[in-house]
Amino acid sequence: MTRIGVLAQLQAAYVARLLADETVQAFFGNPVRLFEDVPDNPVFPYIALGEDQEIPWLADCIDGSEVYITLHVWARDGGFGTVKEGSAVVTAALHDAPLALAGYRVVVFSRGGMRVMKDPDGLTTHGVLTFRALVNPA
Repeated sequence: MTRIGVLAQLQAAYVARLLADETVQAFFGNPVRLFEDVPDNPVFPYIALGEDQEIPWLADCIDGSEVYITLHVWARDGGFGTVKEGSAVVTAALHDAPLALAGYRVVVFSRGGMRVMKDPDGLTTHGVLTFRALVNPA
């Protein structure tokens, strides 16, 4: 399996965790409003999949990957409160989550950071969340 397969498996695992989490469902709807391709007129708040970066994690006996994942939380209620709360909900669901991959072991899946900003439209707030994963062959 290639490292690209690791990225796809990792995304499938953390998306499944978000979709199944009751607190995420309560905040982002059931089914959870989580998009790879955001529709033209989405219902707020929602989560959008973002960018990934994979860096080889090589040692004498390990041929693993260090992966950085970006998720975006979007809200439109005039303030930062909703996007901050939604970001906290997503972080709580994923930080240290036990994620299972075929043929690989997730050594670490942890939050990296959060940035919150107001979009130029003046209505929409945007939270950018980063997570870090270390993955090696099982």
